[in-house]
Amino acid sequence: MGNLLRSIVGENPKQQDLDLPQVEFAYNSSVNRSIGKSPFQVVYGVNPTSVLGLVSLPLGDRVSDDGEAFAKHIQQLQQEVRQKLQGSNYQYKTIKDTRQIRQVFKEGDLVMVYL
Repeated sequence: MGNLLRSIVGENPKQQDLDLPQVEFAYNSSVNRSIGKSPFQVVYGVNPTSVLGLVSLPLGDRVSDDGEAFAKHIQQLQQEVRQKLQGSNYQYKTIKDTRQIRQVFKEGDLVMVYL
């Protein structure tokens, strides 16, 4: 998010407080690589098309007037995000594990200890 803010602010770093809401909206509406959804989709169930969409929650096919149905939808969405994050973390772990070299030391080997 810092890089996004710096790229938008450009030559006027003293006006970054004016650009912060735009940067925050852009960040929250962009799709996350690990979960495949935007933060807005995870929290509200829908992705607003513009800032005006945040004024009132748009009623659509994914948002129900029935509170219980909407709560179940959000719980299902969050469960899906949890599963995707676990899968993504497992991928990162396997990549990291394949690059690590396991060192086995024998008694009497000289090693450097960093505390």
